[in-house]
Amino acid sequence: MEIANLIISILSLAATIAISFVIYFLERHNQKITKEKEIKETAKRFIIDNADEIDYLTWATIAVGFFPQNKHLRRIYNAFSYLDDETKKEVLRQRKLDCDLIEDDSWLQDKISLIVEAIHKLELGGDFLYDGGKYLTRSYDYKKQKVDELEHLKYTKDSYDDVFNLGRMFLEHKGKLTYTQYLEDYLYCKYDKPELMPKDKEIILPNDYLIEEEQLRGCHEDYLCFWMMVMADEVMCYAIRYLHWKEKEHSTTDAFAETYEDKYFSVLYELYYLTKE
Repeated sequence: MEIANLIISILSLAATIAISFVIYFLERHNQKITKEKEIKETAKRFIIDNADEIDYLTWATIAVGFFPQNKHLRRIYNAFSYLDDETKKEVLRQRKLDCDLIEDDSWLQDKISLIVEAIHKLELGGDFLYDGGKYLTRSYDYKKQKVDELEHLKYTKDSYDDVFNLGRMFLEHKGKLTYTQYLEDYLYCKYDKPELMPKDKEIILPNDYLIEEEQLRGCHEDYLCFWMMVMADEVMCYAIRYLHWKEKEHSTTDAFAETYEDKYFSVLYELYYLTKE
């Protein structure tokens, strides 16, 4: 009889423990489901509330990774920084964006070194990225300044001699190119059509020409910083095209940079995914 009672007591205790575990795991499961639902709803609300700036979401990953405690100019950058990491990931998932949640800036100097290496391998002239690329990183110091006029200048300031004569159409000033056109034509002749590279004319290397023409050694620092962002942006493209470097798969955006803040984040966003492997 005592043995039977003991067995019954043990079975009762085991059943109680088992039921307790079941209840515990059910509660945990329900909490998880509730939490996931809350995250999805918060992410959806974020997307709706920031619909007018949603194209800037990819650059927001740079904003919160580099400057998690800074007050940004663009509302979506600040709003994204307020979210916890799980909600940030859910926002990106709901928007079907293939980009990382960037956590810090520890990778930047290695990426700037890649730009310097690409400039030398492409034989573009001076890199102007000494002291850890300070005139690139200082672009953020001018974050409040508008960049649209300078962006327009990038496409219209055709003061570079067209020594390549590739028959570009719609040149406003005959015989003159913009910096980006000069850079493109130089590399086209260097890699794609070496026979078209002028033999009887002095070819100023693109970046040396940029430094000279824009007076980057004596201009205001904000102007210098802008051209450093332009140069870095261009070099990345040509390192991929001609050096066969890679660009880790990531989502792009049609967002337009309106301020130095936007422009800086856009350059760093592309730089983050550049790799030689």
